[in-house]
Amino acid sequence: MESTFPLPAHHAVSDGTSFSAPVVSGVLALCIHTHRCGDSSPARNLKTLVHDTLAYNQKHPGYGYFGDPRRPLPDRYYGALIAADLY
Repeated sequence: MESTFPLPAHHAVSDGTSFSAPVVSGVLALCIHTHRCGDSSPARNLKTLVHDTLAYNQKHPGYGYFGDPRRPLPDRYYGALIAADLY
């Protein structure tokens, strides 16, 4: 996962699991709050997030980044870019 965030005089890029884990956790909280994930098991909630993410990326081919499932890089896998505004 990759994201940009504003800093005082410029923009920076941050990536890696230490950045993506809290973002995905927040999206999961939104999914549960909006009842899209509901009272399912953790495994089912993860399946819902993955399904929704892949479906969104398929429907919006310009969404994503190099290294995602639609734009794979050799010997690397990053997963699809999650869309928090789905929830």
